[in-house]
Amino acid sequence: MPNAAVSTHFGNQFDISERAYDKLWDLNVKSTFMIIKECLPLLKATDNASVCIVSSVGGKNPGTPIGLYGSCKAALDNMVKWMAQELMSDGIRVTGIAPGLIATHFSELLWKDNPNLRPESVGQSEDIGAAVALICSNEGKFMNGEVYPVHGGFAKL
Repeated sequence: MPNAAVSTHFGNQFDISERAYDKLWDLNVKSTFMIIKECLPLLKATDNASVCIVSSVGGKNPGTPIGLYGSCKAALDNMVKWMAQELMSDGIRVTGIAPGLIATHFSELLWKDNPNLRPESVGQSEDIGAAVALICSNEGKFMNGEVYPVHGGFAKL
């Protein structure tokens, strides 16, 4: 499960530097592709191989002040679709998971000390882990080529 992510700019998205923009795309999109590419020989040699790409609800419901982050996640959603088709004949399933707002250090700017946020709109890491475990397990063997939202009913960051 490739899960490299960074959000290099918070605020007006047009104020981002080119260096921060490149880092955002390199880490969030390019690294995911390259990790999967490098793992292909191992995946092809494994029965019931499964890759689960970590996206975000921001890929489908972008917003400021992290709009470019959402654009990267939309690219990952697209990657799930074409990779699933391309790798199906090799016996490799490719799915994605699109978490909502999760209480992690990474997302603190969005949830910590935010009086406008409903507490039930913030999930926990184990909520995402449980969904990924199902998707990648034998019980999820008929799940392929989709990005599954896991947001507790709160589909916007």
